[in-house]
Amino acid sequence: MRSKIILLLISLFFLLGCQGSNENSDLNMTGASDIHDNAGAEPPQPAPTVKMSERPKSLGSTLIAKSTSEFGNDAFIETLEKAKMVFDPPYEMLIDKTETVKLVIDLNKTFEELEAEFRDTTNLSRRDILVSEKIEVKLTGSAFTIKSITPETQFLSKLETTEWKWDITANKIGEQNLNLVVTAISPNGKNRVRTFDEIIVVNNLSFLEQVINFFKSEYKWLFATFIIPLFLWYMKMRKSNQENQ
Repeated sequence: MRSKIILLLISLFFLLGCQGSNENSDLNMTGASDIHDNAGAEPPQPAPTVKMSERPKSLGSTLIAKSTSEFGNDAFIETLEKAKMVFDPPYEMLIDKTETVKLVIDLNKTFEELEAEFRDTTNLSRRDILVSEKIEVKLTGSAFTIKSITPETQFLSKLETTEWKWDITANKIGEQNLNLVVTAISPNGKNRVRTFDEIIVVNNLSFLEQVINFFKSEYKWLFATFIIPLFLWYMKMRKSNQENQ
């Protein structure tokens, strides 16, 4: 009886040992197959690095940093600085009447400080632009006679506000375009980069059209200031004349 029990225990240990060896062999085979499958796969590629000159600039909606000359290059664009620009576009003009347009650029002042240099702040436009030491500002339009009061090309001061002015006369009635272009120029003049380009739509009116538009927009003020007082004065005078009779 004792010998049967011993044989039974030896059989159980033998069976358990065989099962364990089979499982280890299966694991070894699985690991070997995984290594074999991954051997032919390409190793993961590192993320490509981008050179500083290839990275896009955060220029905003009105800034352009593209060369307008065969001499333009990325090295010059990298030297451009950010500045503030404010100008007073004439959105409405009277035909044959001359108006002055002013534009200022400053490296240090805020928009509010620049706007304080204008008498009329109703229609001022403010822009962030890229500039160099030398700046050219051109204002053109086929339906206008434009005379530059200041030089179109100026060196940008780092201490004071740089100013451009033009006398503009409207020659044609209707909606006409003015083109405002700011160009940064390298000190040697070989690099030119257009940093701002905008079309300004101007409504040129005849004298009669301006009078009609004035009455349309200011009729409430006219009634309160002139029409009603004149009517009351007339009624008062009429009543006084009737009493005297």
